Amino acid sequence: MKYFLLLIKWLGDNMKSLLIIEDDPMFPTLIERVLGKEFVCTVAPTYADAARELKKQSFDLVWCDLRLPDSHQDLTLGLVKGLAGTAAIVVCTGVVQDISSIHADAVSRKPITPESIASLASEAMANARKKIPLERTVDSITALTSASFLPIP
Repeated sequence: MKYFLLLIKWLGDNMKSLLIIEDDPMFPTLIERVLGKEFVCTVAPTYADAARELKKQSFDLVWCDLRLPDSHQDLTLGLVKGLAGTAAIVVCTGVVQDISSIHADAVSRKPITPESIASLASEAMANARKKIPLERTVDSITALTSASFLPIP
């Protein structure tokens, strides 16, 4: 029994985390059903909930609907990009006319199938690994601006 409990704790500590930003209660249920074995899922049905969760912890994957009851699509995507750090970002929405204008690791229109949920998550995770981590970028900028040959404004 002791080893079983240790295994459960180890699995929980080593599972990836997923934030689902979605106000339709059926959609997070579908995502959790498909990705729940790989990810510990947290649901944020509003912009305010999403901001609170993103400030509270880091996530490996953020699945985001752009149309929330308390936000505009540009504001929602800005929040996610600003607070998600190196997390992979999937945008799945039914409101955007030009889906190619959304800059995320994976983008799709609703409605969506369980098969496409799994492939979008994989695509986003693969694309996110190619990104330069924000912390490294900030460190590089700080180092450059503090160099002795640059004037300090």
